[in-house]
Amino acid sequence: MPATKRSRNTAKNGARARSVTGPTANEAAAFLQNLHTLKIGIAHQASPILERECDLDLRLCVILHTVAEGKVHPSEIAQTCCLPNSLISKHLDQLEKKGLISRSLDPKDTRRIRLTLTRDGKRVTRELTPIFTSLVGERLSRIPAARRKVFLAVLAELADAYQP
Repeated sequence: MPATKRSRNTAKNGARARSVTGPTANEAAAFLQNLHTLKIGIAHQASPILERECDLDLRLCVILHTVAEGKVHPSEIAQTCCLPNSLISKHLDQLEKKGLISRSLDPKDTRRIRLTLTRDGKRVTRELTPIFTSLVGERLSRIPAARRKVFLAVLAELADAYQP
């Protein structure tokens, strides 16, 4: 079979990777604007609730959740949260002062610090789950289930592209 005919059949059947065209300037701008608006909207809605319920701001909640998910070294948290190590250190100091995490030398490598949740940290993490589920669920429930599944998959794909 000639290559052109095979290429058309392959493309027609979708067996090979499809060519993806880059976004237009308007699409890129709309993407960034909508992402920014969503982030700000969630932060404005979540912040007073988190302050009232857990005495934490959104960033500290995300870092605490990251520790609960198994990221136990400050550098891992900085990488996951896309924040500089110096800022992560400041936030970890705040969480430690609140009694939510503890720091110790990593038994596998004593040059590294290992983070663990304290009893209060575990309790606060459990309290955060329904708060975040409610806040985010309110927005996600506006999207039909099938579209929501696709949206979350695409969002994860985009986020993975930014992980070092």
